[in-house]
Amino acid sequence: MNTTFVEVAAHGLGSLRMGRRSVPGQGRLVDGLGKLASRIGENPAVTSPWPGVRFETDLTDRIQRQMWAGVYEPHVRECFHAILEPGAVYFDVGAHIGFHAIFAAHRVGHEGRVFAFEADPRVSERLARNLSQFSWAQAMSAAVWEHTGTLTFERSSTKNESGWGTVSAVRDFGTGEHSLCRSR
Repeated sequence: MNTTFVEVAAHGLGSLRMGRRSVPGQGRLVDGLGKLASRIGENPAVTSPWPGVRFETDLTDRIQRQMWAGVYEPHVRECFHAILEPGAVYFDVGAHIGFHAIFAAHRVGHEGRVFAFEADPRVSERLARNLSQFSWAQAMSAAVWEHTGTLTFERSSTKNESGWGTVSAVRDFGTGEHSLCRSR
């Protein structure tokens, strides 16, 4: 079994619907396929949500496995279809690795603009790589804050869950790794 087969299976399962709803158990099944792919293939994994679009994920991370399989927050993508038009401007605050920002960049096209902010310096590196294919999209390694300067960012303390970090001035659990980040 190779990673291409696993990826095709995960994407196929990720697109199954019962009306507008996903199939029960779909997320757990896709998550298991992502774990399998991370063990037998290369990590980071690159997928293509649309022809010609490259999206890099870390398959050891649960949230990024959902993005890889295309099952992450389908309700948000439905909203984007209804709200975002070519030429629109989109701000993504807490952009993580850019799943929504890439969708928005694809949707607004070269007449639009996308600004994606991510406070976690490690995660923002992948965000920048993922958005680099869109000249009208800009990734910023910074927290959006009331003043420019430096803040403390607490990474998620849950292993393999990169999406749950927080600016410590808002909430600090004292359980995750702390690092400094810029604010804008």
